[in-house]
Amino acid sequence: MTEQELSKLVQDKIFEERKQLPVHQHIDLAIVTNGRGATDAGELYNKVLDDTLAIVQKSTTAILKEVLESKGLLDK
Repeated sequence: MTEQELSKLVQDKIFEERKQLPVHQHIDLAIVTNGRGATDAGELYNKVLDDTLAIVQKSTTAILKEVLESKGLLDK
């Protein structure tokens, strides 16, 4: 697998996982506001970080699975 093929695979898997998140999960104002309509930057940061890490974890798992299966190294 070339570097370009691997880069494309990573891009595709991240896009797939990102599409699966419902829109309301990206920014849930009930979670990131202080009750008066003002955004709590710390909570917003934490929510974005959680979403990002979830996407990266799922994407990385899918990428590793695909590469290992293509090499015949993954037990089914």
